[in-house]
Amino acid sequence: MTGSAHEYTATLVVGEDEYPLGIRRAGRIVLDDGRAPHVEANVDIALPDEALQLVLDPRQAARVRLDVTATFPTTTQTRTFDLSLRSRPIRHGRGAFGRVTLASDEALLETFRAGADVDLFDLAGSLRDVINNVLAAVIPGAALEATPDADADVTPYWEVTNLITNPSAEVNTTGWGAGTGTSAVSRITGAVPPTVSGVATFRWTASAATAYISGTTSYPVRAGERHVFSGWVLAGKGGLNKDYQPMIRFVDAGGATIRDVFGPVVGSTTEWERFEQIAEAPAGARSATLHIRSFGNAVGEFSYCDALMFHEGDRAVPYFDGAQPDDANYSYEWSGDTAHASPSVRVPFVERRPEALVWRAGDSALDFLHPLVQAAGLRLVCDGERRWTLRGENYSAPGTLSVREGVNMIEGEDVIDLDRGLWCDAQATIYRDPARVLPDQVDYYELNSPPTVVNRVVVDAAYVGPGRSEYAVRRAQGRGREVTVTLVADWRTHAEQPARFTLEGAPVQLGRTSRVAFDLATDRMDVASRTSDLIEGSVDALLGTVDALVGTVNDL
Repeated sequence: MTGSAHEYTATLVVGEDEYPLGIRRAGRIVLDDGRAPHVEANVDIALPDEALQLVLDPRQAARVRLDVTATFPTTTQTRTFDLSLRSRPIRHGRGAFGRVTLASDEALLETFRAGADVDLFDLAGSLRDVINNVLAAVIPGAALEATPDADADVTPYWEVTNLITNPSAEVNTTGWGAGTGTSAVSRITGAVPPTVSGVATFRWTASAATAYISGTTSYPVRAGERHVFSGWVLAGKGGLNKDYQPMIRFVDAGGATIRDVFGPVVGSTTEWERFEQIAEAPAGARSATLHIRSFGNAVGEFSYCDALMFHEGDRAVPYFDGAQPDDANYSYEWSGDTAHASPSVRVPFVERRPEALVWRAGDSALDFLHPLVQAAGLRLVCDGERRWTLRGENYSAPGTLSVREGVNMIEGEDVIDLDRGLWCDAQATIYRDPARVLPDQVDYYELNSPPTVVNRVVVDAAYVGPGRSEYAVRRAQGRGREVTVTLVADWRTHAEQPARFTLEGAPVQLGRTSRVAFDLATDRMDVASRTSDLIEGSVDALLGTVDALVGTVNDL
């Protein structure tokens, strides 16, 4: 590859306005599959005049477009990098010049922080939907490319205890009684439409216009804790179009009422309707009792309730009790010895905390997304042309690179090193609750038993379930042995591109480029690749592999 000519131009873009920048042919553009931002650049420019200095300001959401044209004896290559301006130091005095520091759009996710909590729980069935929601909030119009179409279900699964010991009147009405405006509470089977749970429901009979069914059990609470009261209600005899409202009564250590907190009103006709109330225990609260009231009653009218829940948290969950059969995600059991007379617990087979789907106020978009993405064994990447992709373990960038000593390699190095922190065969990822309320959770994965090198990572985020450690270990298997070569710049080269290296006295090596650094001063590129030895005579060594492909470096 001799006789090539490389031309570079830089243009500052601020809104709809463009300003040419004079490049001093000094700088580097780096693509790295192990970093976010994926693309970073430092380019020296001629000293900008006063007017240009006023707009050459990263605080104005400025961007710089780098255009490259490289002419070779038999072909011409062009490439454009559209990057965010991150900083612009200017050196004054003798030899004055400016410099622009640039990055792909992951840098925008890194600096953008939520001003208030953003709950994305409802999008958890598709990681792509979660990402696209965040991208649109940070960069209007940004979204993942259709291909690759990698996705993951990041639905949270977490332990919950239903504190209500008798939630559906399957045996009796213990724990529930007639409150104000109610003459009787009874257990009913077969007299109403199909029950929500089991074979029975609670029924209360009105003796006044407003009638309460009241819990007689007190549940311990602590000030500042949030609890959810939920259940189903149905209008009965003569009571069509009736309204219902849940209420939590918080009391102090002496049993005195501190506050009655009412939930949303729901209406019921001939169908069961669910109510959900979330309330925070006030200062001084030590316990709580539960109540449901109906409105607009005539004396003797009935109301029904079923499938009642009271649990700590700030998110309503589908009804369960200890009699529910295990499903694909949870086991269910009574926490005491007696069914329908003790709290019930659901325990996930694989835990993923719901807090992981809340983008907390003050957290960057990247800090929110990375734990979810990496636990799914994926990577979120923005290239130099502002194209966002979600990449899996086997992703390969388009094109190929073939390097042969004595043909197109200027210089190179082949290194195997266990002390650079690049390789491991096990990892322990420790998730530390940002609120410091929940205990640390550990995601551990080992490829070999016993492992040789164990990596330890601490993540300040809600637990997202296992996966991140396995992702890291599998990614590390290509590391530890790296080939780094210097070539004339080939502007078709990307990180994560299939590559083949033929070095004198060494086995042929196959791998993927992991880092590509273009040097604008020398018109060269340094390429680092994680590799593995190729056995001569294997399928990979046959004609038709990367070395024989038309359009590789060898063909220029």
